[in-house]
Amino acid sequence: MCCRYWLTESPEIVEIVREMNRSPLAGRWQASPVAYGEVRPANVAPVIATNRSGARGVFPMKWGFTGRTLLMNARTETAAIRPAFREAWEAHRCIIPASYYFE
Repeated sequence: MCCRYWLTESPEIVEIVREMNRSPLAGRWQASPVAYGEVRPANVAPVIATNRSGARGVFPMKWGFTGRTLLMNARTETAAIRPAFREAWEAHRCIIPASYYFE
């Protein structure tokens, strides 16, 4: 199934997960964040992003693009102009740590 990826317990990922667990947002979610293994749509997983003051950090975030429904796929050719993705494309960037993904 597409839109899934895997986190292997490597030294780099272990440090990212530790930082995510120190985040004040770690207790916000009803489900525990996925630390290692398969990450599916709507799972909470570590994401590297900037905070409100512009400093980079690791935060637990829900995997997927939320709006009225959970969106998972966007075409690179049209993501910058589609209303569902336009603002995020221009202003909100992040890094999704992953060991590999399923296609």
